[in-house]
Amino acid sequence: MESAQIPLGKTVAYASLVLLCIPIFKLLTILIRPYFSPLRELRGPPGGSWITGHINDMLKSEKDRAECHLLWEKEYGHVYVYKSLLNGDRLTTTDPKALNHILANPMIYYKPAHLRLTVGQLIGEGLIFAEGAAHKRQRRVMNPSFSPGHIKEMNELFLMKALELRDALSAHLGANPSETVNIIPFIARCTLDIIGLAGFNTDFNTVKNTNGEKKDENPGNIAKQENAGSTSDLADAFAKSFRTDQGYAIMQILLAWIPPLRSVLFLFDSTTRAAEDAQATMRRIGKQLVEERKR
Repeated sequence: MESAQIPLGKTVAYASLVLLCIPIFKLLTILIRPYFSPLRELRGPPGGSWITGHINDMLKSEKDRAECHLLWEKEYGHVYVYKSLLNGDRLTTTDPKALNHILANPMIYYKPAHLRLTVGQLIGEGLIFAEGAAHKRQRRVMNPSFSPGHIKEMNELFLMKALELRDALSAHLGANPSETVNIIPFIARCTLDIIGLAGFNTDFNTVKNTNGEKKDENPGNIAKQENAGSTSDLADAFAKSFRTDQGYAIMQILLAWIPPLRSVLFLFDSTTRAAEDAQATMRRIGKQLVEERKR
């Protein structure tokens, strides 16, 4: 008795139908899920497109997307929900206790795929990028450097840079009394100076040189900075990691959701290329600093 054979054309048609149904089912799941999510009980901005959510509101913000979040926080409180791409819910909180709980439990709270992609591009696959067992392993290795005793030894360093930051902000406000100050670049430079002193015993003096008017006259520091590369280049690269004025990263979400697109869309995504350049600069100068410390 001969077995029945399915024609090749029907086999291809069935396979194509299955392949087509899978992404459609996934898309419908993404679109419908918010209606069954407990997040729907929280307050948040009304409306939002099924395709772009509230991204258009962020793009229309006068200054940057951080300002848009500040306006939402004033209206809806320190915990609210807004819509992202494809009607997805995004929970936002500025409550210190909630943030401490989330950051202290990386084994429970995982970063979204697009955020992991962005963090990896900006600062590499280090402690902030790692999750789960990898984060636990890296944290165990680095714990001695962040022990209470070691942190206490650096209190004087933190205080010194905090005072420099205060002076830089005072000088900037004195020269621009009516200007609203974007504190992010100042914080980025202060953080970079602290990293340089605590990790490499090198003072980049980027807080003092915010406007590029002052330079360190100490010969030892000048030599170290020359060996490490351009301080201004390092400060500019580091500052890109703190930027909030680049609009909503739609491209980053697409690259995270569809990995095969990364090799193609990378050519058209200026934000991704800028992040790659910044990371390459930080990696190059970081290696030079490590080599300097080994001598």
